[in-house]
Amino acid sequence: MNETNNADQKKSVAPFIEIEKNCLAAYLILPRPMAGLDLSQASVRELLLDAGVNHGLLDKVLDALDHGLPDDYKLTVAEGRAPVDEVDGHIEYFIDAQKPIKVTVGEKIGEIHPPGNGEDGISVKGEKLLAAQGKNAEIPELGNVLRPDNSAILEAAIEGYLNIDKFEISIRPFFDLIVAKDTLSATATVARRIESNDFGPDELTAFLVHAGITDSILKGQVIRIFDEGLYEQPVRVAHGKEVRHGIDGSIKYYFSTSSKPIEDEHGNVDYKELNLIKNVHTDDKLAEIIPPVPGEEGSTVFGVPSQPKIGVTPLLPIGKNTIPDPANLDILLAAIDGSVKMSGTKVDIDPVYQVRKNVDYTTGNIKVIGSVMVNGDVMSGFKIKAHGDVQINGTVEDAVIESDGNVMVKYGFIGRGKGCITAAGDVHVAFSDNERIVAGGDVIIGSYAMNSDIQSQGTIEATSKQGLISGGECCAVKGINVNIVGGKHSEPTQLYAGVDKVMKTHLKNIDAKINHIETLLKKLLRRRLIKKDMPPKIKELLEQMHQIKKRHEHDKTLLLAEIEKMHEKDDICKKAAITIHETAYAGTGITIFNRQLTVTDSLKALRYRLTGDGVLIKDSLKDGA
Repeated sequence: MNETNNADQKKSVAPFIEIEKNCLAAYLILPRPMAGLDLSQASVRELLLDAGVNHGLLDKVLDALDHGLPDDYKLTVAEGRAPVDEVDGHIEYFIDAQKPIKVTVGEKIGEIHPPGNGEDGISVKGEKLLAAQGKNAEIPELGNVLRPDNSAILEAAIEGYLNIDKFEISIRPFFDLIVAKDTLSATATVARRIESNDFGPDELTAFLVHAGITDSILKGQVIRIFDEGLYEQPVRVAHGKEVRHGIDGSIKYYFSTSSKPIEDEHGNVDYKELNLIKNVHTDDKLAEIIPPVPGEEGSTVFGVPSQPKIGVTPLLPIGKNTIPDPANLDILLAAIDGSVKMSGTKVDIDPVYQVRKNVDYTTGNIKVIGSVMVNGDVMSGFKIKAHGDVQINGTVEDAVIESDGNVMVKYGFIGRGKGCITAAGDVHVAFSDNERIVAGGDVIIGSYAMNSDIQSQGTIEATSKQGLISGGECCAVKGINVNIVGGKHSEPTQLYAGVDKVMKTHLKNIDAKINHIETLLKKLLRRRLIKKDMPPKIKELLEQMHQIKKRHEHDKTLLLAEIEKMHEKDDICKKAAITIHETAYAGTGITIFNRQLTVTDSLKALRYRLTGDGVLIKDSLKDGA
């Protein structure tokens, strides 16, 4: 019989085989009453075979059937073997760390046990019953805990406080060390001690030595951490020695390299004694090399030496008409009599052209390569052009002065507006009345500038007690510093700072010339179209016009490039200021960079400047601005 017709057999009066649902046992079910039942071992074995039971037969039970009926109507005749499931893996801890506890390096913390062995079972039908597999141990995050050679043992990688929970097995170090990027200093953060004897200054010192820090340890700081309880905060515990780099050598000059006037202890300037042209004689000492200062070796907190940079020895600034001293090659001497000046990084001497009295009809116009000194006046209509400095110990009257250096006029500049002083460097005048000054450097005015047009690539200064700018237009790229501006009954006064009007005027003139030439070219070209046979003179004129146009266009391109460079220096222009120490009268125009305003009421002691947002504001000098 099989399992499917067991129910029918139960209703029968014949014995049958019943199999447990898990197939681990088979039973012989006997009918009731059993009187008159003929039962043998062979018939039961046949019933088992028909039911598919072929394993775990209980031979002793079956053998007993040949000797009589059993007492029980349900007789176990076959037994299988149940599977034994694997045991889950787990971690066996050697330390009870329900709260942080001190551990040492290499101390064993626990062991990872794999799943235990199981055993498959077998049913009474001979079928294998698989044992359930055990799960691997769940290993929490490990912090400063090692598994040497990936073994099952967990060991402490550092000395510190062990903490165990479901998600992490970690050891917090007693000490954390941070070394600065320049390795000149190191800070340590010390954990708060659980027991006072867990660690102390000696252990922290040993920790630093182990990290490679020895001679640079600040022992007082180490002790202070424990004495003052400076736990859980960074404390500097080591400091190396800063390297002291060598200082470059320098040049000592035995003449003034500045073209600005010298003030006395009271801030006064004697514009009659500026002496901007510095005269020297043959064999005068001009400059001397000061040797570099040697540096000093430093070291990191690890004791690694840091080599200092070696100071550079400068070159002797040998220029035109200067020679080294044969007795000491670090000293520069004058080779001729003349005027000494700085040309970039070199010292040059220019011979000085001396005018004993006035520049007038007795001298004619003056054009020299070097410097010029005029001991009298420069009369109206005359011109001085010099590659060097120009010093005039008298007055300039409607004359033209052009210099590639500095210009100093001791008794002022006056006329009917026909004169002009143009200098690549600074211009110093006692006063300027109805004249024009253009300087590549600063313009320094001793007393006043009346109805004058002054343009400076540097600053305009009129700060003496009589320092006055009234009427006209003053424009300085780097700023204006004046005592009084305007007047109650003067012409309007315009002050510009951070603006290069010279460049813009030059560009405007070139544009006008190009437009004029283009107009003439168009007329000539129209004539050429109307009359093919153009006279040779007209053809020659046309070619000249083309060449002139090209030249002016080239000049315009160069100027535009210079203007572009100026735009790149807008930050310098935006920082320009106009400082008025005493009074700014109403009607004065103020322009800084691209912002402008007009003074409506007379004001005292103030400075106009731009803010970072480009707003034109005024500060009171009385407030210490």
